[in-house]
Order: sequence, then structure tokens, then C-alpha cells
Amino acid sequence: EVVKLESFVTSASREMDGAAIAINEQRFAANIVTVVAADEFGVVPDGNIGEFLKMLPGITMDYRGGDPREISMNGVSSANVPVTIGGFALASSEVSGAGRNVELNAISINNLSRIEAVYSPTPETPGSALAGSVNMVPRGAFERVRPVLNVSAFAMFRDNERTLAKTPGLFREPTRKTQPGFDFSWVVPVNRRFGFTLSGNTSTQYAPNDMMSTVWRGTSAATNGAAYPDTPIGQPYLTDYAVLDGMKTTTRSSIGTTLDYKLTERDRLSLSFQYAYLDAPFNNRTLTFLVSNTSLGQFSTKSTRSNATGGALQLVSQARKKSGTSYMPTFVWRHDGAVWKMEAGTGHSYASNHYVDIGKGLFQSSTARRNNVTVTFDNISYLRPETITVTEPRTGQPVDPFNIDSYVLTAATSVPNHAFDVRRSAYANARRDLNLFNVPVVVKGGLDVKQNLRDIRGANTTYNYVGADRRATVTPTDPLGSDDGARAAFDTYTAGRGSPFGFPGVQWVSNERYWDIYQQHPEYFTVNEATAHTGAVNLSKHIEEVVSSAYVRTDAAFFQRRLKGVVGLRAEQTNVQGEGPLTDPTRNFQRDAAGNVILLPGTRTGAPITTDPVRSAQLTRVDRGLHAQKEYLRFFPSLNVSFNVRENLIARAGYYHSIGRPDFAEYRSEEHTSELQSLMRISYAVFCLKKK
Repeated sequence: EVVKLESFVTSASREMDGAAIAINEQRFAANIVTVVAADEFGVVPDGNIGEFLKMLPGITMDYRGGDPREISMNGVSSANVPVTIGGFALASSEVSGAGRNVELNAISINNLSRIEAVYSPTPETPGSALAGSVNMVPRGAFERVRPVLNVSAFAMFRDNERTLAKTPGLFREPTRKTQPGFDFSWVVPVNRRFGFTLSGNTSTQYAPNDMMSTVWRGTSAATNGAAYPDTPIGQPYLTDYAVLDGMKTTTRSSIGTTLDYKLTERDRLSLSFQYAYLDAPFNNRTLTFLVSNTSLGQFSTKSTRSNATGGALQLVSQARKKSGTSYMPTFVWRHDGAVWKMEAGTGHSYASNHYVDIGKGLFQSSTARRNNVTVTFDNISYLRPETITVTEPRTGQPVDPFNIDSYVLTAATSVPNHAFDVRRSAYANARRDLNLFNVPVVVKGGLDVKQNLRDIRGANTTYNYVGADRRATVTPTDPLGSDDGARAAFDTYTAGRGSPFGFPGVQWVSNERYWDIYQQHPEYFTVNEATAHTGAVNLSKHIEEVVSSAYVRTDAAFFQRRLKGVVGLRAEQTNVQGEGPLTDPTRNFQRDAAGNVILLPGTRTGAPITTDPVRSAQLTRVDRGLHAQKEYLRFFPSLNVSFNVRENLIARAGYYHSIGRPDFAEYRSEEHTSELQSLMRISYAVFCLKKK
């Protein structure tokens, strides 16, 4: 007889956690890809996505200032690793120049659902994925059937600053090194047709940046037979030793939201918005012992002694206040029909990055120096010379390298930088499932356009200290006397603070007090205005790049879908135009009415318009006077194959072509196009997936 069971409802399929969703996405992927839930490795207190990505196979994080900021994949530079959020290009304000590196400073992992690391591209992937790409998927409202709210609060501190009290900080005011923070995520499927997510976090993290550096002649640095005598192979000698006592405080705040709405059972709209703010001031103070010249018999692998006046001491404080803002709205429409499946979307990503110094009341860099001393390194170990002796050669008296009175002020610099990056994206695609001769086939085609705008401005001005007597010196014991003593800029705020690597506390120079001196007595400084103009012009750049793409893709499955193949072709048309510094010495030549250069009598040299160095620099160095336009078309074939060896064992292989686009600054002129790095790559992998 027929047995009729009572009705039952299966709802667990939509109660899957993030790890299960990630595993299933990886299992059914057409290419070599690693998909990991954002909460797979536990809580990341400061929300830095780089601390998560460094755990994925094939990914190496490039660190700056102790933070993982950029992604390298399979040995390929971070400049050739596209990074997207929800498939849309992520803006990154690279202050250091016109590079393509994508910095992750302002991205919070708390706003993400999962991470996709793609190692073998499909036709949908940008052709610039030289060894892969990374896509970050925001949280979605329909990943759950009932609301879920997660909230956490925490406090962060470092082992060497385990205190709640205020201690000497980066600048004038003492600060707390133990800081609270919190994050939350709220997923709310309101009903079957509408849902939303809301997430955010804020954290402040103090980070010491202790470091030492060495210069060994005969290995990392060359000898010259004069100041640095030649040495046999395998017997280098130490000439420079620096110890850095750095501090940085990083504050991250972010918020993200997604609105999901089902127009019909087969059509869905998704609106997402991500916002982040980063504030990361830093102050790095460095004491350097220099052996500027030495002689034969005065050095070995264990000790080095400078000539009588061949040594120097230097104090450098580098500090800036770094901040940046980023935001990214995206809109996507998806149609999941019985015959056709279509998708279209658009996104706008904005990022800014600012390095400010004198605008916030301090120099970027300040230098105090003591020349003409004798420096001796003894008992040199792998870490540092165990004994460092500094003496005055005329008297033989010891010189205290940790005392501010042993130095004179020499120079200070201001290097403000402001960068803005905008990336706009739009795409559309359609796919259809077919059955050809009992073989399931999928045909898909699409278009996308990506626009990248970047604008960079800055300055680089050096203020040379000459004091009240308008005469620069290199030692406070100058026979003619010196009014350039460094105590005028003594950093009393960090007095008594110890130094790393076993050194006693150093009396540092304060960049803020250095700036105070300039505010009160600008006549104590000299500025080369021509050099300052050139520095500002060289930092000024504007770039616009548009990449228009079209692709076609075909999927086929064999042997009851155990063997799957994906083949396709992508075409990308790139159009670039940019503005940068123009250096043209002929702009300072006098010309006649016909425009011909007037030559100096008896020479073949043009007669200058002016001999004033400032005016000459203004004439010959033109802000954004160089204009360049480039365009090129490239094709990117790809093939991906996967085979289900067992239920939980999948073997994959991929073949593809890609390019490494040049930095924007390498688009030099109308006649020259920088060479592109091209790559044909074959990849393979075997995945063992856990049952879920």
C-alpha cells in the first residue's frame, strides 16, 4: 500500500553560516578560486582586511608602517592584482605617485560577507589580473531567514604599553595606549521581498615601530678605495648603524549597508553603500651613527673605527598626520529566468588620502647633526654593535650621542600630499542554458566599462636652518661660536622615554617646536624657492583611463556533470590621457618674431630670458604642462577545466592570457607607449572540500 508521510518543512538550507556558503560557492566555481567567509578566522579587532587576507593560500601582504596594505598574489606585484567589492573596482588614493597599487587602509572586514581569491581568470575577469584578483562580497539580506544581530566590544593594547594611564605620545600631548573599540553587524530579512543589512565598527590602535638598520661595505653598499677601502669577499665592515623609535596611532571607522528588494520572483534589486574613515598620524625618530670615512687596518667584521674627523651623528624626526575617506555606492539588478539569466549594475568608488604637516603645526622632517667626530663600533653582533664610542678628535673628550646639546639644527622639510581617486564601473551580461546533443551548455556574453580618475598634488620644501647669525654650522663647538644648538627644539614631551634595542633614552628633536621656531623667527631659515617650485610641479599629476570590454563565454559539462569546461575570450580597449610635469629648458630662450631661438654671440647656446633661478624654474618647469594620450586593444583567451574525482575532491586546471598595465606615469609622450607585461599562465589545483 502507498504510505503517505506527514508534511514537513526544510528551512536549514537558508540558515547556513558564512563558511558553508563559501564552501558551496567554491565547490561549484568554474575556475580555480578560494572562497572564505569573513568570520572564518575569528575576530579581527581593528577591522583590517589585510590581517585576514594574509592567511589565504598564494596571497602575500605588502606591509607599510607595520600595516598590511597591498595584496601580492603568487609572486606578482600588488600593482597587477585587481581588487573589487561586489565586482566593482575599488578606488585607492596612492599618494606616492601614479601607481596602480590598491591600498586596503580604509576597508573594514566587518562589512563583508566573504572573500573570493581568483587564481585563474574567466572571461568576466579583468585582463590586468596578471596572477589573479580579489573580490570582496558585501553582506546580503537574504543570506538569512530571520534577523541576526552580532555586537562585540573590546580593548586593544601592546605588550610594551600595558597601562591605562597616559604616556608620552606622538606629539605634544600624552596619550592613552589602551583604547576601546566595538563593531556590529545586523542582517534583517524583513519579509520574502525586502531585507537590509547594517554593519559598522570603530577602533583605535597604538603601534610602536621599533627598527634598526645597518650598512655593510662590501655587501649591501659598495667600497670605493678612498673613503671606504676595498675589503676581501666575505669580510664586510659596518659603516652606518641606525636605531628607530617610532610610534603610530591608527583610528578606523566604517559603516556599510545593503538594501535587497525582489521586484518579482525572478528579479531582484540590490543597493549597497560602504563608507570608511582612516586617521593614522605617525612620528618616527631615528638616531644614526655614521662612519663617513675610514682607513685600512681600522675595520674588521667585528669592529670599525672612523678616521679622526670621519664620523658623524644625526637625529631625524619624521612625522605627519595622515587621513583619508572612502565611500562606494553600488546598484545591481539581477534576473534569474527559466531560460535567460541577466545582470546589470553600476558602481562609484571614491578615495582620498592626505598627508599634512605644517598645516597641523609641525614639520614633516627635522634634522639635527654633529659632524667631525670619531665613531667606533666594537663587538658587533647580528643585532647591533655592543659598544659605540663617540669622541671629539681635538680634545679626545667623549661626546654623548643621546644628549640634545651634542647637536645643531640643520634643516627641516614640509611635504604635504593630497591624492584623490575615483573609479566608476558599469556592466551588463546575459546567459542562456542550452542542451546540445544531450550535453548541457551555457552561453554567456557581456559588456563592461571602467573609468579611473586620479588627481595628485603636493609640495616638497626644505627649510635650511642658519640661526640668528645667518651662518649654518655642523657642530656646537665651532671655534667661531654657534647659535644653532638643537636644544631650542628639544622634545621635552618624550623625555625619559626609553629607546629600543638596549639604548638609553634619546633626547629627540621636536618637529612641533622646530615649526614654532620658524613661526617666531622665519629669518632663521633659508628656502630655495626654485627647488620648492620644482618639487611641487613634479608631484602634480592628473590621469584618466577608460577600459571598455566585451566578452563571450561557453560552459559545457560531461560525464553526468563530473567534467566541466569553461572557454572564452575577452577584448579590452584602453584609452588613457594624462597631465604631468613638463620640463622644457627652451622656454627660457629668447626668440625672434618668427619664433626662432636667439643665440648668444659666438655660441650655439640660446640667449636666456632670465638668469634668476626662481624665474627660470617657473618658465622651464610647467605644472601639468605635459599631455599624453594612449590607446591599445588586447585580447584575453582563457580555458578552465574541473573534474570531480570524488564527492569531496575536485581537480582543476586553467590556462589564460593577461597583462600587467604600466603605471600611469609611464605614459610618456604621444610617440611612445610603455611596454605591457604579458603573461601566459597555466594553473592547476586540487581542492578537498569538507562536507557541509
